This record gives sequence, C-alpha cells and structure tokens, in this order.
Amino acid sequence: MKKIFYKNCGYSIVETVLYVGMLSVFIVLLTGIFISTLDIKLESESISDIQQDGRYIIAKLAYDINRAQSIEAPALGVTGNSLNITVNGTAESFSLSGSKLQITKNSSTDDLSGYNSLISNLTFQRLGNPNGKNNIKISFTITSLSQRTSGSESKTYQTTVGIR
Repeated sequence: MKKIFYKNCGYSIVETVLYVGMLSVFIVLLTGIFISTLDIKLESESISDIQQDGRYIIAKLAYDINRAQSIEAPALGVTGNSLNITVNGTAESFSLSGSKLQITKNSSTDDLSGYNSLISNLTFQRLGNPNGKNNIKISFTITSLSQRTSGSESKTYQTTVGIR
C-alpha cells in the first residue's frame, strides 16, 4: 500500500508542461494589456497637454487684448509674428522664442506655453477700421512632445479678439 501512495504523489512532465504553457499564455495576455494601457496613457497625455496650453494661451491673449488701450504692432491690415500692446500704461509684447510663446512685460520675460509642447506658425493680424475698435486675429499651432505610436499630436488654434 505504501508504494502505491508514494507513486501518485508527484507531478508528471505532462502536467508541468501544461502549467508552464498556461502560465506563458497568461503572461503574454497581461503584457499586451499593459502595453495598450501605456499607449492610451501617452495619447491622453499628448492630447491633454495640447488642450491645456491652447486654452491657456487663448485665455491669456484674450484677457490682455480686451484690457489693452492701444495696439502698436502689427499695423492695421498687416499680419505679423509678434503682438505689441499697451495695458494700463505698461507695454506688453507677445512673440515666439524658438518654439515657446513668450510675453515680455516690464523687461521681464515669461513663457506662456508649457514644457511638453511646441508652438509654431504664430501669427497676429490686426483687423478693423482706422476710426473704430481694433481686433486681432490670432493663429498658432501646438505640437505635443509626448510621442504616441502614431506620432506627435498637433492642433491649430485660431480666434479673433477685440479691444473693449
């Protein structure tokens, strides 16, 4: 009786191969899920970075242009790469420095764009008539630095803001 009991106590090679095979299938499935989760995270980050920067830049430009007493550049009917306005007696200048949008105010320069995005194709066009209130047509493209599997996320923003 003892010999029969000890003979049935171990794993056979077939059982071991089946367990290893099932374990490897399980690990492959988990790895696929993990990789797809990382891809979705990168895509979400790149879209979020672009949307946040775009909304902030438009809100900041709209706020400052609405409060401006005068627009020095660009000239009426002209499209330029920088915007010079006067707000409460203080000169403000918006322009690209490399791939970052910067505001210069009181000899202090600050970045308006985030560190995860690049700004390109920035244009300001002054609209209006000589005796009326002026409007500024703003256009720029934001490209995310977060790389998705399908490439960089990019979005072009365009709006028009007027002096009050």
